[in-house]
Amino acid sequence: MNAVRLNGSGVPTSVAGGKGSALDRLIAVDAPVPATGVVTTDAYRAFVDASDLGDRLDMLADAGTPSPDRFADHAADVDAAFLDAPMPEAVERAIVDLAAEIRGNGSRLAVRSSATAEDTDTASFAGQYRSFLELVDDEEVLRAVRLVWSSLWHAAPMAYREHRGISHDAHMAVVVMRLVEPKTAGVVFTIDPGGAPDHMRIEFVHGLAEGLVSGTETPEAVVMERSAVPPLSDAPLAELVPLTLQIEEAFGAPQDIEWAHDGTTLYLVQARPITTSAHRAPDDDGFDTVPVEECAYTPAGIGEMLPGVLPPLLWSIDGPLIEEGFRHLFGQLGVVPDLDESGAVVGRFRGRAALNLDLLKAAAGAMPGGTAAEMERQYFGEVVSPDLAEEEPTSGGKLSRMKEIPASVRALSMRRHLASEANVIIAAVEGIMERRLDPASLNDAHLLAYWRRIRVLAERVVATQVAVAASAAAAYRGLEMFLEPHCGDESAYLTQQLTAGGIEACGLRTSLDVCDLVQTGLGDDDVREALDSIEDPERMRQLLEDTESGRAFLTAFRARLDHAGSAAVFGGPTWGEDEAAAWNVLRQAVLVETETGRPVATTDRADVLDEVIGRLTAQTKWKVTRVMTGQVVDMRIRMLRQLVSEAVNFLALRESTKVAVLRLGGEARRATKEIAERLTASGTLADVESAELLSIDELEVAFAGAEVDRSVLHRRRRALDTAQAVGPLPRIFKGRPERVEVVAPGPGESIDGWAASPGLYRGTARVVTNVADARLEPGDILVAPATDPSWTPLFLTAGALIVEEGGPLSHAAIVARELGLPAVLNVAGATGLIIDGEEVTVDGSTGRILLHRSETEQEIAA
Repeated sequence: MNAVRLNGSGVPTSVAGGKGSALDRLIAVDAPVPATGVVTTDAYRAFVDASDLGDRLDMLADAGTPSPDRFADHAADVDAAFLDAPMPEAVERAIVDLAAEIRGNGSRLAVRSSATAEDTDTASFAGQYRSFLELVDDEEVLRAVRLVWSSLWHAAPMAYREHRGISHDAHMAVVVMRLVEPKTAGVVFTIDPGGAPDHMRIEFVHGLAEGLVSGTETPEAVVMERSAVPPLSDAPLAELVPLTLQIEEAFGAPQDIEWAHDGTTLYLVQARPITTSAHRAPDDDGFDTVPVEECAYTPAGIGEMLPGVLPPLLWSIDGPLIEEGFRHLFGQLGVVPDLDESGAVVGRFRGRAALNLDLLKAAAGAMPGGTAAEMERQYFGEVVSPDLAEEEPTSGGKLSRMKEIPASVRALSMRRHLASEANVIIAAVEGIMERRLDPASLNDAHLLAYWRRIRVLAERVVATQVAVAASAAAAYRGLEMFLEPHCGDESAYLTQQLTAGGIEACGLRTSLDVCDLVQTGLGDDDVREALDSIEDPERMRQLLEDTESGRAFLTAFRARLDHAGSAAVFGGPTWGEDEAAAWNVLRQAVLVETETGRPVATTDRADVLDEVIGRLTAQTKWKVTRVMTGQVVDMRIRMLRQLVSEAVNFLALRESTKVAVLRLGGEARRATKEIAERLTASGTLADVESAELLSIDELEVAFAGAEVDRSVLHRRRRALDTAQAVGPLPRIFKGRPERVEVVAPGPGESIDGWAASPGLYRGTARVVTNVADARLEPGDILVAPATDPSWTPLFLTAGALIVEEGGPLSHAAIVARELGLPAVLNVAGATGLIIDGEEVTVDGSTGRILLHRSETEQEIAA
């Protein structure tokens, strides 16, 4: 049977393909479908078998993963082969007869793909295969059928099949449908993919729906409750809504239905299951993690690596990198948590990253000397779980337990090896930055290969960063545990002082360092005059352009921008893309050199160490223990010095590896942008920014030639905007996280957080949510939701820090201690509770923030 008229008799997918079978089901439930038939898969097989195409198609199927280099001229060659191959007479006659029957009184025809793997529950293949409209005569129909068959073997659908794990042993049927001449056409989603489950979404354009489906036209949209009754004056909706809900009930699943209205009659021309989740909340774009039942999650500890709301592209790049980094760390430590039961280590909720807290606690408890309580102290600065609150510290100060400080011999050996590995990684990234390629000069195949190779290297770089961060945490906590039995409550303060200092002022551990440039520039009168106008960037740039030395300064600054990596997250926007943020970095550097003169280490670490050693050796218990153990040389002092050295070195290494990640991330970003620009130039994407709404796999498939459903991108953008508006995740949550609600304090009241860096400071609070817009004056108190390396230059002019997120080993805590800035972290809702411009006192020793606000200011805050 080479062709069949559809009448609702139950033609299977194996004969009519996905689209043809779905249309037959629509007809079976009396849906208004235009006259339709199918050129069956039998006809396709007969055509291929009668030619020499079979062997060639088998070679394509066995050639490996599709990619632009393998298929550069592939589509044109396959099209030519299908057009030239002889068609069996019986197949040709069946097609011509079917076309005549469907055409009826002379209507034009539509010829559409209907592959056996198309329009299934898990893969729609939307836009992957060909369709032809407004066909008049038999020759046009026969040519269109051949080209639809050919499109089964184009690069994009082959890549899509491999991405979805679908065999290439697929066949192509072809739908032949009487063409409707619509005044209005569109699609209806019986459950709004980007909204609430009790709503449906209808999108439509005037004329044919091809513009909507292809994304070349922006549709009008109606979102309505499924139970609502459409206005009777709106004839298409009045018919469409109840009809499509009946079809959803008959088919047993939410449907994506294409429709057309010719001014008199409503027609349905396609139906397929909604392949993305139909029960997502408005802020879920389909990339969020399904939480494991009973598992607790936290954004603590991951906000610096993956800050803010993460678009699909960034999440699909960075999420797996960090996930593998944690798993590699677990393997190195010989810890194997039950990943199958507990799910992933890193998840995405409301567009934001969070860690599986229960899994991390299980891993910590499996390590020598580790406990779940210690893990919580590292991430939150305190034990937050009630069931762990009474857990004893692991050290106890006893010699018999010193073998557990900082952990096991294996962990110590791993850290020594890790330090060497980290330095190799840092040098490798520096080498790439010196010899980097220009993505614009690469052809498509080489560009894709370069993009992939950067990501492969990133797996090793990020794994090293995760391991270094864990080692820094262990070393820091090991020092604190050593001091606890001897120094009591002061041990946390002393550990902070013993690990502070030893960094360069100015740029501070960002991938954009302008310290030496500013210092050199200020030595030139012309440049200094320009930089004195730093508060007016336009005037400053003009003054720099007017002198030879100024132009040289600008050239050098722009060269730094060109070579700087990602500002905050691997593969994310670079400093060069955000000129406002880059100029703000320059501004802070100038202010440091000309106004603040801030010393980097306010306390000499060596003096603090000598003071601590003096206190320890003066204790009677210390002396008795030394005598009883016969220590000629006090081994505990040697251990203390080693613990301090190791903590300081790993804290510095933690920041250096972070810079390496960001610099390599800049290269990934440049390659991604070039791919996006080529997709935009070809018309596949509406603009470069749309690329961030695709996953890695989707971007590669699009680069291989697949069309992109722009209506899907529109819904994803809307979901990201909603997630941004909803705000940060709760400190700890189970299931789907609720919105964080904070209660404003009254006049003279205080807010509590975690004491991250000691000191008492009173000043003007500046609430900053975007580093590019920050205008921090020397001495202002920086109030931020979270910080990452791109925020660090602001610390140099700040008098104190208040941050909503961050634990003892967070970037903000480390840098604050090194700069001697009082800092309070983990202050829930700080950016909403504190009024920009009000006077506050920050006590970094107790973790308390006092608000010096009047009754009027309290009313403003409320």
